[in-house]
Amino acid sequence: MNYQRSKNALLGLAIGDSLSWQAMFHRSLELPFWTRRIRREIDVESETYKIVKLNSPFSLNNPVEPFKLSPTDDTEWAAFTIDSLLKADGKYDFNLQLKAWKELAVNQENIYGNVSTKAALKNLNKDLLPPESGNDNPHYFDDGAMVRAISIGALYAGNIEQAVEYSGLDASITNSLDGIWASQAIAAAVSLACVENDIQKIIDVALQQIPGNSWLNLKTKEAMEIANKYESLFEALPILHDNIIDHSYNYGSSSPDNLALSLAIFFLSKGDLTLGITSAASLAKTADSVPAFVGALCGALKSDSFSDNWTKKIISLKGICIPELKGKNFLEMTEKINEFAFHSLK
Repeated sequence: MNYQRSKNALLGLAIGDSLSWQAMFHRSLELPFWTRRIRREIDVESETYKIVKLNSPFSLNNPVEPFKLSPTDDTEWAAFTIDSLLKADGKYDFNLQLKAWKELAVNQENIYGNVSTKAALKNLNKDLLPPESGNDNPHYFDDGAMVRAISIGALYAGNIEQAVEYSGLDASITNSLDGIWASQAIAAAVSLACVENDIQKIIDVALQQIPGNSWLNLKTKEAMEIANKYESLFEALPILHDNIIDHSYNYGSSSPDNLALSLAIFFLSKGDLTLGITSAASLAKTADSVPAFVGALCGALKSDSFSDNWTKKIISLKGICIPELKGKNFLEMTEKINEFAFHSLK
């Protein structure tokens, strides 16, 4: 058995996060506010004068370093969970995790996250605790808890029951129903993928966490039916794009859509990280999260180390979403999680 697969799952997440086209917009938050204000003004002019090319973030007379490839939101929220796991000596401690959330809630004006995350922080600041903080939430169904669940799945490599239990507890802070079930499903998949090479078994363990009468089940079932009709991932992409992604809603962060796409792409890529991440990134609306999810699943199957080209890009966190994480060494965090996962497998 190879004992760096938990680490590779988390590094795969960071690579997928970094390659997301939306990450460019997240990275622009490091620049002065006026650069984003001007960009929005240009958006209005583009609409007025029918300029079809997309107006992208820019640095103007500021340094361009913020736009160099680096991890953003998904990696930072995964790291937030990893930090608590490490403080608990490689265990999930719900009370310790909730304490960390309450501390974030005090200074929530500086925190960036999913709608579910921001709503939960407001709830916690009003002393509304889990599960109410996740249930009384307009985005209870979004994918905000799924990246945190990947950290838990990587820690509890091969221990699916605990990965599912603890990811469900963690997700209840910010989500409910489908948002929790999707988190448990991806935690189970990552947990098994760290010790198993059979992709169908990994898909099956994820699907086993999903209630049969749920929105999540409807989406994942449809996506896997599409996936099973094709040998080629490239040929399946337009069908997945048109049938799984909800084009009626402004956000591309629905957990039913994004878990379904992640499992289908993972299955059709046969666990190939390069093919999986680049294909996930080609589905524009859901590319903020799905490349990270697919990167984690494919990364967990990877037995060899990532190249320096990649590890150098994802080693340091910028604190874009969680300022206290600025400068944290993500590579070291993943190595420590991997050590705990290794001991749990002895």
